[in-house]
Amino acid sequence: ILMNPPYGGTESEGVKMNFPMEMRSSETADLFITVIMYRLKESGRAAVIIPDGFLFGTDNAKVAIKKKLLEEFNLHTIVRLPSSVFAPYTSITTNILFLDKSKPTGQVWYYRVDMPEGYKHFSKTKPMKVEHFDPCVAWWDARADIKDADTDTYKARAYTARELADRGYDLD
Repeated sequence: ILMNPPYGGTESEGVKMNFPMEMRSSETADLFITVIMYRLKESGRAAVIIPDGFLFGTDNAKVAIKKKLLEEFNLHTIVRLPSSVFAPYTSITTNILFLDKSKPTGQVWYYRVDMPEGYKHFSKTKPMKVEHFDPCVAWWDARADIKDADTDTYKARAYTARELADRGYDLD
């Protein structure tokens, strides 16, 4: 499954009633993740673009969805995208979740795609290009921590499912 679900919208009670009680949310992105989890076949794979709010959200539905993602799926990678990727249509910062239905999550790798040199932001006339992912693609198979010396933050790092659960399923 490859998907960029609609986000920022809300759904009516009639739509939410079709979802398990603990995963009922009015946010469209949350409901799409839930549908993906139910539709993904054994050994199936998914890559889903999701807004930042999903990662750090603490309402009951978001926590239940993220708990299920970690316990019943292998959420192996989260690629953090630079802001303005979808400008001018939305300014919401997004991520790509990579998961499969092979085993419970052992660890989640995070990789931050930085704004390319010479860009202040993306736009319709200056969009994100495939080659902006080249450093991420080069990192993908090797999977090593990358610390940014200038900011003392990590550009790439792994966290265990236990660490994320202990954080209240805050995936940010």
